[in-house]
Amino acid sequence: MTVSIKRRQVGGYATTPETPELRCLAAAATTDPVTLAQLALHTSVPIREHVAGNLSATPATLDDLSRDRSRFVQQAAASNPHTPPAALDRLAHNTDIDIRRDVALNPATTTSTLWALSDDPIRWVVENVASHCNATPELLEHLAGCRHQEIREVVAEHHTASPATLSKLADDSCMYVRAAVASNRNTPPPVLGLLARDPDTAVVASVADNTATPPAILGSLVDSPDRFTAIRARTNPSLPSHVLHELVLSDNTEKRQCALSNPAITDSDIDLLEHSADPVESAKAAGERRARLSAYAGTLHEPARSQALMLITGGFPGWYQQLDTVLALDVHPAPAHRTLTSAHAHAQQPRLQQREPR
Repeated sequence: MTVSIKRRQVGGYATTPETPELRCLAAAATTDPVTLAQLALHTSVPIREHVAGNLSATPATLDDLSRDRSRFVQQAAASNPHTPPAALDRLAHNTDIDIRRDVALNPATTTSTLWALSDDPIRWVVENVASHCNATPELLEHLAGCRHQEIREVVAEHHTASPATLSKLADDSCMYVRAAVASNRNTPPPVLGLLARDPDTAVVASVADNTATPPAILGSLVDSPDRFTAIRARTNPSLPSHVLHELVLSDNTEKRQCALSNPAITDSDIDLLEHSADPVESAKAAGERRARLSAYAGTLHEPARSQALMLITGGFPGWYQQLDTVLALDVHPAPAHRTLTSAHAHAQQPRLQQREPR
C-alpha cells in the first residue's frame, strides 16, 4: 500500500518543479527501483542526477540516464557501479573529461573499456586506468611505455604488474618510478638486489621496506649509512632471525628499539629486552609481551578467555603463574596448530616463558 501511494505521488510530481522531498526520495538508498525509474523521468536535473547515483537504481534505469541530455546526470551514471558495461563503454567516448575520468574510476568498468581509455589525451584519466582493479598485466605493460612519469609510477605500484614490466621500469630515469618498483611485492629478487644499490636513498629505503625482499639483502641494509633505510630494514618482518637477534644484543639503543618494533621478534628476544637495564626499553618489551599474550588469550574459549585477559591486562601480583592454570579451563581445544593446553603453549606464538617477566 505504501509503494502504490508513493507511485501515485511521483506520477503527480513528474512534470512539476523539484521539491526537497523528491530530492531526498531520489537519493535514498531505501527507495524502491520502480519509484526511481519514475523519478528518472522528472524534469529536474538534480533529481535525475540523484537517481543516476543511487545504488538501488536498476541497470535499465541507469542505461537510460547515461544518455541524459545533462552532463551532470551522465557523470553520476558513469560513477555508479551498477551502470551496465555497455553504457560505461559508451560514456568512455564522451567528450567531457570528467565523465571519462569517472568511467576510469568505476570498479565495474571492463578491461576492454579500460583499453579504450588507455590512450586518452588527458593524463589523469589514464592514471585512473593504470590504477584500476581490472587492469590486466598486458594493459599495464602497454602503459609502462607512457611518456608521463606519473602514469609509469602508478603502473609500478599496481599489484598485478608482471615481473617483466617491473623489471623494465626498474631502469626508469625517474626516481619515483624506481622507488615504486622497489616497493612492489611482484618485483623479482634479482631486480630488488640491483635496486638495493641504487644511487637514490629513497629507492634503497623502499627495498628495505618491501617484505618480499630476500633476507640476505635485508641483512645487508641494517647497517646502511642512510638512517631511514637502516630503520626500515631492521623493522622488516622478513629480516633473518639471527640478524634480528644480533640487533637485540647490540649496544646501540636504536637498534634494540627497532628489533622490538619488528613483528618477527621472538619471545626469547623480548624476554632479553624486558630485563634490560634501560627502564623505558624494559617497559616497552613488557608491553609487547602483554599485547601478544592478549592476542593469544583471545583465541581461548570462555571462561578461560575472560579470565586470561583479566590477568594479562590487570597486572595483578603473580598473574603470570596463574596464567597456566587459566589455560586449563579451555575445555574445547582448538585445531592442532592452535592447541592451547599448557603442554603445548611453549611451542605456540606467542610462546610463554618459564618465568614471570618483570
